[in-house]
Amino acid sequence: MIRKITGTGIKASAVFILTAFFLTAQDRPHIGYIFPAGIKRGEKQIVLLGGQFLEGAVEIRVTSEGLSGKIQSFTKILDQQQLRNLNNRKENIEDRLQKIGNEEEKKKLVKELERIHTMLSYEEKMEDDDPEMMRFMKQIERKKQPNAQLTDLVRIELEAKKNAVPGRTEIRIVTPKGVTDPLVFYIGDYPVITEKEPNDQKKQAVEISALPAVMS
Repeated sequence: MIRKITGTGIKASAVFILTAFFLTAQDRPHIGYIFPAGIKRGEKQIVLLGGQFLEGAVEIRVTSEGLSGKIQSFTKILDQQQLRNLNNRKENIEDRLQKIGNEEEKKKLVKELERIHTMLSYEEKMEDDDPEMMRFMKQIERKKQPNAQLTDLVRIELEAKKNAVPGRTEIRIVTPKGVTDPLVFYIGDYPVITEKEPNDQKKQAVEISALPAVMS
């Protein structure tokens, strides 16, 4: 049997497809920046990737055979308002658990409380994770525009072999929600020196002991 598709049917199908696309794309993990964005051949480099929906990152994928890496930690930037809300909610739940008798509701509250503790732990461990990197992130906080798409931070250790091919490569992060789009990363022959904050005055400038070098 041949079924006639009317204009209305086509329009409805298009709406359905677009709706399905946005529902699946809204939680898709992505990375928006990588710092520093390069490494010298034969060296290891601690790198920070910022993005969204990166929780539970399990793997790094690169397009260069001479580059490998491993995930060291995941943290999350929470502003003061978010921290207050989480702590207030935590106290509220803990208080309710003391008084509530319904076991089913208790289970829901306990599950929510565990999630809040997890969120708070991401923020609490930032200082121990990499003091120099976290100091940099806090110093530049006042210079940045609020962006929820860059609040997830994955800290990785990359290693470039001495025989790695210099030039452009790509990095992706694998998470339980999927694989991110790639970010460009460079392998070179010069040492990579990272910026340190504060550096607004001459006496705070980062010293470059030898040239040539790459300043990130």
